[in-house]
Amino acid sequence: MKTNKNTIIYDTVEKRIVSEFLKLLQSVGYKQITVSQLIINSQINRSTFYAHFLDKEDLITHLQVNLLTELTKDLPEVNVYSLNDQDIVRGRIETIINRVYDKKALFKLFYSDKSDGFFFHVSQIFQNNYYYKLIYPSV
Repeated sequence: MKTNKNTIIYDTVEKRIVSEFLKLLQSVGYKQITVSQLIINSQINRSTFYAHFLDKEDLITHLQVNLLTELTKDLPEVNVYSLNDQDIVRGRIETIINRVYDKKALFKLFYSDKSDGFFFHVSQIFQNNYYYKLIYPSV
């Protein structure tokens, strides 16, 4: 697969924005973060920020959706016939727990008072809408 130079630059800039956002989130908290701080810390132009994200809410939502998507990707398949197979269900649960553990610093930050409850709200929606489907997707 051929990688476009512009794609590499775009991804690199996005990673820098995310990195600076997480640093600011940890140090000053979500409510205190401004787009102006992000562009200064990321050493980018305002238009570059807006080429990646609509605003800081879009940025944190992007991070949270990616985090929750990473938790659920490539889980072992479960269907109505395999619900009684404890090994399959246990495998799904263990996979999710291991992924949470691998990203524990990010989860800790998102659940801290620094994120001002933003992630807690998103995770409640995730839990209410997808938790049962995650464990028993074909039911």
